[in-house]
Amino acid sequence: MQGSSLRNAVQRRNHKERSQPVGRAKLGLLEKHKDYVLRAKDHHKKRDMLKRLSEKAAMRNKDEFYFGMINSSTRNGVHQHARPSEQLDNDVVALLKTQDVGYVRAQIIAEKKRIKGLVERIAPSVVSLSTEWLEEKENRRPTLERAGLIAQPSKGRKSSSNANSSKLIGAQGKKTIWLDDADAIRSYQSTSTPKPVQPQVEEAGTSWIDSLPSDSSDIEDSSPSTPTPAIKKGSKHLGYLTTELSSRYARLDQLQLVAEKLNLVRALMTHKGGSSRIVKSSKKDSLTDAVMKGKVTCSGLALVDSDEEGEGEAEEGKKKVYKFSKERKR
Repeated sequence: MQGSSLRNAVQRRNHKERSQPVGRAKLGLLEKHKDYVLRAKDHHKKRDMLKRLSEKAAMRNKDEFYFGMINSSTRNGVHQHARPSEQLDNDVVALLKTQDVGYVRAQIIAEKKRIKGLVERIAPSVVSLSTEWLEEKENRRPTLERAGLIAQPSKGRKSSSNANSSKLIGAQGKKTIWLDDADAIRSYQSTSTPKPVQPQVEEAGTSWIDSLPSDSSDIEDSSPSTPTPAIKKGSKHLGYLTTELSSRYARLDQLQLVAEKLNLVRALMTHKGGSSRIVKSSKKDSLTDAVMKGKVTCSGLALVDSDEEGEGEAEEGKKKVYKFSKERKR
């Protein structure tokens, strides 16, 4: 023991592994003994596996069958056994349905927030839109009506889209203005109504023919100019927002329908419910009903003078005569 301790205490030369020569550097690192051991073990393991598989294939019974052949499979070289179909408890399924309903409700709230943001972005531009823009696509008018941005047409009035195709949507609304007295009402003039143009008195030497345009093309040029690229770009962007709003409304309707169905299924799973009709099977209850109808006394004796319900209803108009028993003489 003392010699070994002294031998370990003496400083030795450090062990250095032989490195790859410079001429063989392109082949990578030089394989050491530990690398060879790992490679040899892996080789022997694979060789033994192939040997066992070949023996198993040679000794296989052609009539052999077990259910693992059906329930198991191999995916990407990995053996996987099929999971058994375990039936969950009713309470567990109801809890899962509750979690599903909570997720759907969260999605409904998020969808309503997105719809509100889209409506706020579309609202400032609705006043400057024309009915022609509404008729380009079928979903534009119903979507804006559902959002409350434009008024819904009344049932009594007929649609006059062709006659008012050039009118703006903002001119279809109503505005209430409060004034102090009748004089203010007479003097008030709306900003939307055109001001009357006063005819100018021409001099005697001029002719009204000279004031007319020389060509009919000049009249057409005075009509409203074609929309500018900025207006076209704005209308296109507004159409994109309206389409997105329509799809958001459709998704909201689907989510609300799913939530209703999940609530119905969960309610049917958690509540047993009552019977369709209540049957009084006890003798005491039947006797109480008979006493209340006047057919039987409290002691259980049947009343002779009691009329049936059908006869009583038929003789409602007739005068009822009550007969009292004679008193016993003392």
